Amino acid sequence: MNAQLLLVATIVLPLLSAALVLMLRRRPDVAAAAGTAAAQLAALAGIGLLAEAPPWRSGRDVVEVDVAWLGLLGSRLHLGWDAITAPLVVLTSVVGALSCLYLWFSGDDAQPGETTGKPPHPVLLALLWVT
Repeated sequence: MNAQLLLVATIVLPLLSAALVLMLRRRPDVAAAAGTAAAQLAALAGIGLLAEAPPWRSGRDVVEVDVAWLGLLGSRLHLGWDAITAPLVVLTSVVGALSCLYLWFSGDDAQPGETTGKPPHPVLLALLWVT
């Protein structure tokens, strides 16, 4: 798979899933399932990017995305994947996925160590993605 596509996916998937979760907040079970699935996909994208473009190959950016974003304002979207950003991206995506799984299995009002079977509140998932 293309490493640039995986790099963009690690950014876009959490943003789109947060918007989807907020739109589906009246259906908490569907919203929680969608948010958890998107978290798993983002984690897979981060791990896939690590496998596709190991940052220890060179001393500079291994993967770089640089495209015009808002042409009238002269702004550009510039993303880079190097030895400093790689562990941060992978750590954030994996911790986000594990947190969503924890929220999914614990529910809103579960006591420590017990499972209620209720899906987490969608706003919790959306806040998790935005942070």
